[in-house]
Amino acid sequence: MEVIYAYFDDRQFVNRVFLIGPYCPIYGVGSVLIIYFLRNNLGDILSVYLKSILVAAILEYMTSFVMEKIFHARWWDYSDNKFNINGRICLETLIPFGFLACFLVYIINPFIYNYL
Repeated sequence: MEVIYAYFDDRQFVNRVFLIGPYCPIYGVGSVLIIYFLRNNLGDILSVYLKSILVAAILEYMTSFVMEKIFHARWWDYSDNKFNINGRICLETLIPFGFLACFLVYIINPFIYNYL
């Protein structure tokens, strides 16, 4: 998803993932955390949306911080975006994560769960 977005944004293919190949652990970990922490709040979609943004923000901020300390490099920088916190997270990326989390929780996860 991120590579496709980057292609349309930069008009060229950019491998924006951490590992070799189409693997982005932060998205997998984020999906599992959202499903785990919000499984009991499914009756209120606004609550799921807002809590998903909170989970995504904490995960993205902590991941950025830890990766910078380990590798001495910044993997992403939102300093030029409005409403950013230390360039690690910004509202512009968190809002779509909330919508994607709702899609995950209400559509994708129940579909997969029915087949397990």
